Amino acid sequence: MFSLIKKQNGQTMLEAAIVLPLIVFVMFAIIVYGFALNSKIAVITAAREGARTYAVYKNENLMRDSVEKQLKTAIPMSSSKFAQSFNKYSDIQYSVDPITKCVTVTVTFRQPTYIPGLMRLLGGGNIGNYFNLKGSAVFKLEP
Repeated sequence: MFSLIKKQNGQTMLEAAIVLPLIVFVMFAIIVYGFALNSKIAVITAAREGARTYAVYKNENLMRDSVEKQLKTAIPMSSSKFAQSFNKYSDIQYSVDPITKCVTVTVTFRQPTYIPGLMRLLGGGNIGNYFNLKGSAVFKLEP
């Protein structure tokens, strides 16, 4: 009976060594998903704010500054990390439809994963340790 108990000690350690890294990985993936969800909401809000600003003032620079300010306020990142994830000149696209008199603003933000290899696990292939979040909004131009 006592020899059977001694043999199970190694089995428990082996099971813990196999399962514990998976549990830790899943916990960190849930945290990263929470950050991504927060950033997605911030990107959609920033696109809406940019479209509203352009619809009212019809000023491209003011619109770009408005989007950048909205993202900096909503996404908690250092300014150097933010500069790697967002560029207000290349990550904001807008178009004005002359027929419907509507402006469409699309914002792209590169959300870091903070977990190496997560994107390969999610099927991302050879993209870096970030994933793109896009938000878009349409507003009618003010007269």
